Amino acid sequence: WAEQAKDLRGYPLLPWVEHATLMQTAHPDTSAIENFVRRHPQTYLAAELRHLLAKRYVEGKRWQDVLNLELTTADIESRCRVLSARIALDETTLVADAAKALWLTPNSLPTACDPTIDWLRKQGQLNQDLIWQRIALTAQKGQATFVRQLANQLEGGQRLAAQRLADLLLDPGKQRSAVRKWPNDAAHQHAVALAVARIARRDDELAASLWRDFSPHLSFGDDDKALML
Repeated sequence: WAEQAKDLRGYPLLPWVEHATLMQTAHPDTSAIENFVRRHPQTYLAAELRHLLAKRYVEGKRWQDVLNLELTTADIESRCRVLSARIALDETTLVADAAKALWLTPNSLPTACDPTIDWLRKQGQLNQDLIWQRIALTAQKGQATFVRQLANQLEGGQRLAAQRLADLLLDPGKQRSAVRKWPNDAAHQHAVALAVARIARRDDELAASLWRDFSPHLSFGDDDKALML
């Protein structure tokens, strides 16, 4: 097809043929990818290849090249790579807010986001409240194992409360009597409220029963009551 390429200029499927040829190898040359993106900048294929270039530029610490790609996608990995570039170039005016928005997800983040989250932590902005916000999102999805992982980032009694939240999500029947021995503090009140709210999604009668059992022992505030009712 390459011999006929000159006669096919303007043919809408020509970029797809070139792309198929480019991607035949397991690790296409970076310069070849850059050449394709330059020649077909508005195509869907070029948009996809920009994500691959961003990955390679980060690996090579080519931070300005990452920003020059002007990635506007909602793809999490690419967003994190752009933030990593801004951190490396000390262009951090808006990084903290963007990093917090990434953090607040019930799902695990890709490893490409680790540098950004580490930076947020070093800036002292990944506080206990922000960790609890993510735990709440995760509990809403019923992801007890991930709740337990996030709990490790908390301190002291808050860590214990989040770990007990995971236990309550996994087996509310078994934990029913144990809750009566838990401290009546804000962390445990919130943990129980999150668990009951999640349980109510699949079994409202069980959730109501748990609320009646726990209310005499735990002094739920208005916000926690609102979660459960």
